[in-house]
Amino acid sequence: MQEAVYQSADDNAWIGSGSSHVQEPERRTIALLENRCIQRLESIVQAIEEVFQMLTKEQQTLVKFIFWTHPQTLTMEGIAQLMHLSRRTFYRKKDEVLMLVGGKLGYL
Repeated sequence: MQEAVYQSADDNAWIGSGSSHVQEPERRTIALLENRCIQRLESIVQAIEEVFQMLTKEQQTLVKFIFWTHPQTLTMEGIAQLMHLSRRTFYRKKDEVLMLVGGKLGYL
């Protein structure tokens, strides 16, 4: 299905077809909001990278196993066993990393 585009003389462009019309001001607002979302995501990535550089080798390994190994074939308990950590120690260390990231982002 082709999308129809309509332009009015007062520069309020309508885009879309059927009942999904979006005027130019709304389109600009959506673009601005998307830009803010992208900026927020970039700040999250930066915070994660900064925190990751501060972590010990063991904490970095934990982060890699939990968040960056795909496909994830191990459970949290499996990762703890692989790292020779007790279940409790594993979860404490995971929580420490998440607290550091949360603090960096100003969530805590």
